[in-house]
Amino acid sequence: MEEELVGLMGVTLAAVFWSVSPAMISMVMRGTERNSLYANAIRNAAALPVLGITAYVAGFKAIFTPISIGLLLATTLIGPGLGDYVYTEAIRLTGASLATPIGYLYILVAQLIAWRMGEHATLRLFLGGVLAIIGVWLVSEAWSHGGEASLRGVILAGVSALSWGVSTVIMKLLLSYMGVVELVFYRVLILAPLLYALYKATGSSEPVDLRGILILGFSGILTYGAGLPLFTFAIKIVGVGYSVLPTALTPVLTQLTAAYMAGERLSSYRVVGSIITVAGIIVGVS
Repeated sequence: MEEELVGLMGVTLAAVFWSVSPAMISMVMRGTERNSLYANAIRNAAALPVLGITAYVAGFKAIFTPISIGLLLATTLIGPGLGDYVYTEAIRLTGASLATPIGYLYILVAQLIAWRMGEHATLRLFLGGVLAIIGVWLVSEAWSHGGEASLRGVILAGVSALSWGVSTVIMKLLLSYMGVVELVFYRVLILAPLLYALYKATGSSEPVDLRGILILGFSGILTYGAGLPLFTFAIKIVGVGYSVLPTALTPVLTQLTAAYMAGERLSSYRVVGSIITVAGIIVGVS
C-alpha cells in the first residue's frame, strides 16, 4: 500500500510538471507557422542529457529481444512521436485550452485498453475518469472558442488522445524488459534525431530564435526529463488505469496557474471544473 501511495504521489508530481508545458509551447507556437517537428526535436534533445545521466547512475539493465525492440519502437513512434507531434500542431491551431481537454481523453482510452488486456479495473475507476474529463472540459471552457476553433486542430487533438492511450499501455508491457528511466531515455534517444531528420526532410528553415529554443527546451526537460519518468514509475507500481487518472490535474493546474500568474479570468466554470476533476481522481483511486 505504501509503494502504491508513492506511485500515485509521483504521477501527481508529474502532472504539476506537465501543467507548465502546454502554456510554454503555446507561447512559442500559437498563431505562427513554426514547424512542430522542429519544436519537438528541441524538446526531446533538451531532455536527453538529463535522462542519460540518470539512466547511467541507475544502471542499464535492458533486455533486448525482437519483442522488446518492437514494443520500444511502437511506444516511441505512437506516443511521443505521433501523439506529441499532432498535439503540438493542435495547440498551434486552436490553443492549449481547447487542445488539452481533448487530448486528455487519452485517460479513458488507456483505461479501456488496459482493462481489455486484463488489468484490474473497477466501475469507480471508470467513473472517476469520466468525472475528471468533464472537469477538465469545464476548466478549459473549450466551448468559448466558437468559430475560432480549427476543425483540423480538434481532430489532431483527438488523434493525440488515441496515440497517448495506446502508447501508455505499451509502456507497461515494455517495463518487463527494462527499467523506468531506461525506457524514457531510449524513447527520447530515438525521437530527437528522428524528428530533426524529418524536419530537415520537409525543407523547412526555422529562423534562429534563442528565446523560443530555451522555452521549448525547458518544456522538454519538464515533460520528458522529469514528468515522464515519474509517470512511468507509477505505471510500474499501480498499473495504467490508476496512473493515468491523476494526470487530469495537468490541464486544471495549467488553467489555474495562468489565472494566477498571467491575470487571466478565473470564472465559476473553472472553479467548478477543478472541484469535479479532483473529485473524479479521488473517486477513481479510492
